Amino acid sequence: MEDDKGRRYTAPFPAQVTKAVQYGNGVKVLAVYLSQFQLLTYQRVQDYFKEQIGLPISSGSVFNFNQQAFDLLAAFELTLIAKLIAAPLVHTDETGINIRR
Repeated sequence: MEDDKGRRYTAPFPAQVTKAVQYGNGVKVLAVYLSQFQLLTYQRVQDYFKEQIGLPISSGSVFNFNQQAFDLLAAFELTLIAKLIAAPLVHTDETGINIRR
């Protein structure tokens, strides 16, 4: 931005901005949700972002978002497993189990 005397003013990028193209948490969360919970293929996730939001996104980015979510949840998963093992009673839904005799 320049003032009326031709001086240019700039501000530094926030510390968390480290790449030329960077997506915010909202984009990352939606991509992970669509691919992991709704089980859409990476191509369908790409199509959604391009057609509905006007944001081109690569399948590599979707993969990276999923990997980042996996890494961030690793400690929680270990804690949860330990608590489930130690619980005296665990409520489960057996409808997904096939028992063949």
